[in-house]
Amino acid sequence: MILLDKQLEAFIQVAGCGSVHGAAKQLYITQTALTMRIKMLEQKLGSALFVRARSGMRLTPEGESLLHYAKLIKQMEGECLAQIKGTDPHTLIPIAISAPSSMMHSSIMAAFLSVAAKYPYLRLRFEVDDSSQQASLLQTGKVDFAVLAPEHISADMQQKMLKPQQYYLAISKKWAHREVEDIIENESIIDFNPQDAMSFEYLKQLGLFDKAQKQRHFVNDIQLLQESIGCGLAYSVLPSCFFSANAHPEVVLLDQLPALEQNMALCWYWRSEMPDYFKTLLSMDL
Repeated sequence: MILLDKQLEAFIQVAGCGSVHGAAKQLYITQTALTMRIKMLEQKLGSALFVRARSGMRLTPEGESLLHYAKLIKQMEGECLAQIKGTDPHTLIPIAISAPSSMMHSSIMAAFLSVAAKYPYLRLRFEVDDSSQQASLLQTGKVDFAVLAPEHISADMQQKMLKPQQYYLAISKKWAHREVEDIIENESIIDFNPQDAMSFEYLKQLGLFDKAQKQRHFVNDIQLLQESIGCGLAYSVLPSCFFSANAHPEVVLLDQLPALEQNMALCWYWRSEMPDYFKTLLSMDL
């Protein structure tokens, strides 16, 4: 059962699929019919909602604003039908969460799984993202929640501060006998991507940044990053909470050194009606 206006439903599908063809297949209607619904919605609003290009349908700023509203209405619809009809498959509510791999593994995934166990009509999608693009995923409506650093939180976002993560220097077990300054001066750094400044920030805290090699290796996968550290390719900085649960046998975390604390927040956009699953999630000790 769908209560949402057909034009708005068509808009959500096109935004999600990125194409009229894919959205039409999802709605079991012709591309002509779907295009007409989008045109009627744009005429009603007096604004273009998509930029039509060879690569697909890209949301305009006005379209991004509408997507926030449309997804909120869609979730409220699902919540209402779920309460009325129980676990009927047509009342399922999709929820997408974006977070860095360390936060996802240490607390976020467990919290959302416990909420999903209590509310079986939820369908979760976890987006592990260690880049600086998480804020845009939330802003464009591609996810419902995002774990963000304070500098990436905009004034229109709601937030819940999470427990600070503690980061330490991670080195190969082969280097355990060496002095820290020797490692910093003579070995390379490996990080997730060029925007990842955690290792640099930690070295600055230790007063060793000027002695470090600034040209880094990069790998955007936590397991491969640990393997690279373990084999002696380079060193990095890892959160203790993630390391304790996913320790690599050849990687040593130098937790006898001072920790670098990172503050992160669970972010979402304001909504006039807060569903029960939403309240349950925000009440958890994260």
